[in-house]
Amino acid sequence: MDGKDAAVPVPPDAMDTSDCKVCDEIWSALVGCARNSTVFVAVNVGSFEEALSSPCSRHRPLVLQKPYALEDPSISSQLAPMVQHAIGLTRVIGHRYLWVDTLCIDHSRVAESVRELQSMGAIYANATLTIVALDGDAQDGFPGLRGISPSKKSDNGRYVPFGGELFVHENDLMEVSPYHKRGWTYQEFHMSPRRLIFSNNSLHWFCQRSVWEEHLYEANKDLEPYLGEIMRGMPNLDSLSMLIQDYNKCELAFDEDALPGITGLLTAFSRSFSGGFLCGIPEMLFEAALSWKPYWKHTDLRRRTPSNRPESSRLRPCHLPSWSWIGWQGPVDIGTKEAGPVQIRDTCIRETIPITICPLPTGWTRHAVPAVTKLAETNGELPELLLYPDGCGDYTFRSGSPADGREEDEWHWPFPVPDIQESTLPSIPEQSPFICCDTQRCRVFAFQAAKETAEETWLLSNSKRIIGRLHLHNDEQLRGFPKSDADWAAAKEVELVAICRVRSHSKTFDQEKGGYTLPLKSWDAYVVLWVEWADGVAYRLASGEVEKEAWEGLALEDVALVLG
Repeated sequence: MDGKDAAVPVPPDAMDTSDCKVCDEIWSALVGCARNSTVFVAVNVGSFEEALSSPCSRHRPLVLQKPYALEDPSISSQLAPMVQHAIGLTRVIGHRYLWVDTLCIDHSRVAESVRELQSMGAIYANATLTIVALDGDAQDGFPGLRGISPSKKSDNGRYVPFGGELFVHENDLMEVSPYHKRGWTYQEFHMSPRRLIFSNNSLHWFCQRSVWEEHLYEANKDLEPYLGEIMRGMPNLDSLSMLIQDYNKCELAFDEDALPGITGLLTAFSRSFSGGFLCGIPEMLFEAALSWKPYWKHTDLRRRTPSNRPESSRLRPCHLPSWSWIGWQGPVDIGTKEAGPVQIRDTCIRETIPITICPLPTGWTRHAVPAVTKLAETNGELPELLLYPDGCGDYTFRSGSPADGREEDEWHWPFPVPDIQESTLPSIPEQSPFICCDTQRCRVFAFQAAKETAEETWLLSNSKRIIGRLHLHNDEQLRGFPKSDADWAAAKEVELVAICRVRSHSKTFDQEKGGYTLPLKSWDAYVVLWVEWADGVAYRLASGEVEKEAWEGLALEDVALVLG
């Protein structure tokens, strides 16, 4: 285990395994408990959709809060084996409280369920341990717990005898499983600092420092760095993009649950991303993240649409705006190229303009970088070369010091790093499906790009010159454009609105040497959205870029833009 075993507040509706009931005390009453009573275990037994239809959930306010209610046969018989086994395991490891999402959130009280959803990230982040069922379902339980659950079923094909022990001959823990396909489990899994995973008939331990397997002699100890970096106070858009990309591939029974399903995670991240998130877009880096696009050129994004379930059954907020990635299902890139941590492997970066100059924030140091005008080869190989945004080529910046016992990445520029303590409050702005600004728009012509595998279009001016491109969301959009070799008369006219200007920097690839080297190149462009209007509101269809000089030479008109 790692981290501090500090006392943390128990969720007010956690299960008290000593009294066998679901607690409903207020937070302040629990904070005063003894230290061994303020740690708790969390477990995920299914989706929130299952919770809504569960008999125990429907009657929870009436029956589950009574002492020893869970030992009443009429109630315990309705508990899934996974819940029963989790209760037993919690007692065995010496803890009293257990958080089970399908039982501990009362969805009949909408205001309460919204409040709990906003706290989901904190609940799982503060749990002493999270029990995860990576495969199977709630009826399968957790086999192999002595005195608690039935024995495991043997799978002789997977084990190799080694003296008095058995070893698994392959580790398939990270293979696709129903668990990782469910949107509701994503934030719970990633926010948990310690995870006891039941998968493929064996046990696995994951914490922030190590990985251990029940039957593997040497486990794969590669740990995901993205979440830890953000939780330390570093608002890295690249790390956020990688996490959102994974979440947005998950499945939800109701499309409108896309925002509620990640609200807890974003609420926790808001302590690092100043201003919080508006429908999944960080306000701190709003223009850069608003420029999101499909992660792959062949990605098929699906437009999320609200279901017809009653308003009273929906979790709030549940907006699905066209301008946010939350309104589209599929892997997206919200800023993997945005300049941030200094990475020697980067071959291209871009910056959102303008960049301001300000004094160094507290805790940062500046490090000089010698200018590179000529590269000297070493043993016939090209030396490593860094890219820099304009105005940042002379220095890199580092937060903290070696005395902290942790080496942070160097960054292209400094920013105030929040001193995140247990008392640091998250920022949750009011959610709205509409955003507005004054900008410029124009109409240009478009054809499919020459590469048939890429869901992109070329943008052309009236003079038939290629001036930019659109990153289309799916194949259906692509089929609406003429092919690249079609006559000019077949060109499709599209309306574009500008949302920001960016400057990109790249290295030059040396075909002979097989690597990236000098000269460094840079170019400016405007990020644009292809939109269609309805009742005075513009709806995003795709994003793209237009060359700066070309955009400024078009017949632009001012527009009061409202995006929905």
